[in-house]
Amino acid sequence: MKSLTKHAIIIGAQRAGSTSLYKMLKIHPGVYVAEPDRPEPKYFLRKNITRQEYLNSFFSDSTKHDQLLLEKSTSYYENSEVPQKIDQVLINVKCLMIIRNPIDRAISNYKFSRDNGLEKRTLREVFLDKKPAFENAFKTSVNPFDYLGRSNYVMHIQPFIKTFGNRFRVLVLEELNHIEKRKEVFDFLEISENTIDSFTVENQTKELVLGVEVQNELKAFFKPGVEALSDVLSRDFNCWDI
Repeated sequence: MKSLTKHAIIIGAQRAGSTSLYKMLKIHPGVYVAEPDRPEPKYFLRKNITRQEYLNSFFSDSTKHDQLLLEKSTSYYENSEVPQKIDQVLINVKCLMIIRNPIDRAISNYKFSRDNGLEKRTLREVFLDKKPAFENAFKTSVNPFDYLGRSNYVMHIQPFIKTFGNRFRVLVLEELNHIEKRKEVFDFLEISENTIDSFTVENQTKELVLGVEVQNELKAFFKPGVEALSDVLSRDFNCWDI
């Protein structure tokens, strides 16, 4: 018997506003979030998965049948096998991905790695000199140094579009300041607009000053990807100025 429980998953991208989106939805009375949420569940990165184990592991205290069960695991974004695994286990699940200016995301990702002791290279060494990363002993579910590749959104969204079709939605961080864009999120998830007025950008890092040379290099690098993304999603990204 198929369950009528509604599921949604925020798949990423890292350092692109996923925590802000998650917290906006978390306070909604019709949403029940996976617990614990730190570290992120990452359940669908496992080899053996079942719906019952998933529910028991992360939603065991859910009491309302009409609640939307929400998970956020940003590592899913980079794993092309995850979409089919999710779709095999969860009936009619909806997936959300949030993106931002790819330069801003890459720099934020770099600074996060620096602040957490993973990254020793300078901005110039990473983005201009392309100095290889020091292979360290930190165990992570994704490559912590893939700043450029992780901002190449069009490469990562294709498996999700193929698997979920209109059950997959890409959001743009810079647009969520507008109430009508937040309304679209609630409409997509089929929940009421109780908390539509609440949106705060979380985990903001102090901006790094980019030299003109680095800025131009990154614009040139990301321009083809942004154009391809625009074609795939049939919309422009003029707000990014790339």
